[in-house]
Amino acid sequence: MNDSILDRSAHSDRQLASFDLTVGARVRTTTSHDDGDAHAEAPEFVSGVIVDDFGEVLTPHDHYGRDWARTKRWSIALDSGQLVFRHGEELVPEL
Repeated sequence: MNDSILDRSAHSDRQLASFDLTVGARVRTTTSHDDGDAHAEAPEFVSGVIVDDFGEVLTPHDHYGRDWARTKRWSIALDSGQLVFRHGEELVPEL
């Protein structure tokens, strides 16, 4: 996921620098409804709360002998009820 998808420009550099990813923080991310269809919908912006941090149990991806399907650090309970997993760069603070 790149910065343009999350539109980090909506946040000042100071807001992003002072934002700590911690359990209980409200965040925004994107999700898509891509079911493999050639006409997948555009990503949707969603909000939720960080509910777990797997940072202490993550194994560096190079120990798996591959660089795809990396384990994600954060679990987020979305307001819709879904549970998703994201890397830190896929999250921005909810304003």
